[in-house]
Amino acid sequence: MGEEAPAVDYTTAVEKHVEIADQVIKGGINIEEGLKEMLDVIPLGCKDTPILEKNAEAILSVLASVKEVKESYVSTLSIEQQSWLMMYVYKGLGASENKEATFVPPAQIMFKWFNTIYKVGGDGCVMRAVSRRKAL
Repeated sequence: MGEEAPAVDYTTAVEKHVEIADQVIKGGINIEEGLKEMLDVIPLGCKDTPILEKNAEAILSVLASVKEVKESYVSTLSIEQQSWLMMYVYKGLGASENKEATFVPPAQIMFKWFNTIYKVGGDGCVMRAVSRRKAL
């Protein structure tokens, strides 16, 4: 019999993501480093909708703050992180339809991110993003 994995404190992780997002937007951390850190711990399985929305807002605000989306922003991420990022892009594109969404990023920026992630991650990235059963 194995030991159970320790429970993840999503509240603390999401607060850290909010701080990182603020630093990225203000220029204190570069976007590649910020995205890597924010996509390391995803609150997957968290049942607390406000925590999920706060995390999505942090990530989407970083994406929305970028004027020119560069492939290097995505290519430095792991395949799994690219898939998570694509899931957040889909979430951002659907935010205007989500009554619980706390942030609605511009669709034009989300489509730029989609195209860049697709160039780097290919069809597999899209398939992993749309086939995940748990919501972000």
